[in-house]
Amino acid sequence: MELKKILMPTDFSDGANTALSQAIALAGRFDAELHLLHVVVMFDEGLHYRDPEFPDVEKVYSRLEEQASAEMKHLLKAQQVKPLQVYETQCRAFEPAPAIVEYAEEHGIDAIVLGTHGRRGLRRFLLGSVAEEVVRTAPCPVMTLRQDATPNAGIGRIVVPFDFSPDSEQTLETAKELAARFDSRIHLVHVMQPPIVAGGVYGMPLPGPTMIDGTLQMQQALAEVVERCEAQAIEAHVLEGSPAWEIVEYASKIEASLIIIGSHGASGIRRILLGSVSERVIRSAPCPVLVLRRPGAEVAEEPAALDSVAKAS
Repeated sequence: MELKKILMPTDFSDGANTALSQAIALAGRFDAELHLLHVVVMFDEGLHYRDPEFPDVEKVYSRLEEQASAEMKHLLKAQQVKPLQVYETQCRAFEPAPAIVEYAEEHGIDAIVLGTHGRRGLRRFLLGSVAEEVVRTAPCPVMTLRQDATPNAGIGRIVVPFDFSPDSEQTLETAKELAARFDSRIHLVHVMQPPIVAGGVYGMPLPGPTMIDGTLQMQQALAEVVERCEAQAIEAHVLEGSPAWEIVEYASKIEASLIIIGSHGASGIRRILLGSVSERVIRSAPCPVLVLRRPGAEVAEEPAALDSVAKAS
């Protein structure tokens, strides 16, 4: 994985500042250009809203851009960026996410680093999340960090959710490249959801022979994947439960430096109803999350296969 140009969008929030530290560290390790982008958004209500009493639009934009320019200079002065080639850019838009994606496409960006506020509930459902929209539509990998995540200059342990799909094979290849560069250890994780069966204790299902057999089969299949990786430091684990929850809990337990996960870029009603494992991990992960989309993938594809119930033959 070669990174020559890294894009860091900022709204000057605490979450964005955390992500900036990660972007600087990443750019330093790859000797990459760092593009610092601020999207000036004035009309949150959208394109058709205009208040007749609103002051002169151009003057307001100019004032916002002046403030943003001063804030950028302050941020870069506070960070150790002198060895890096840094480009400071602003653009005007009605929505941040499309502007970020457009900048990435026009400038050949290799990766985007984004802070996420991890909003939940009705507010997140109605307003959406800039980070999640960028993840679904960006032309390149996107690394996200929660505000309380710890930026990492190095990468010690990499968690790779693996469901044996072509997407997860691509994710593993990226993990292997990063592990070789950073001398990291890969933790391959496959999550099986217990089947819903009658009985159990207090309504909770008990693992039956089918689940046990399936777990053994998955362990054997993962062992074959590990063997294919030859001499690289890699271990594999089969977990049981909700995929996103188990991935995040495992990453927390081993104090992972990075989670690498694939995203099919699902959108529309299917994404709202079924959700997306990658988006759930983004909102809860204790460390940076690198989200990869399959080259040429369309935005409206199916959600990640990790979200399906594992079946044993």
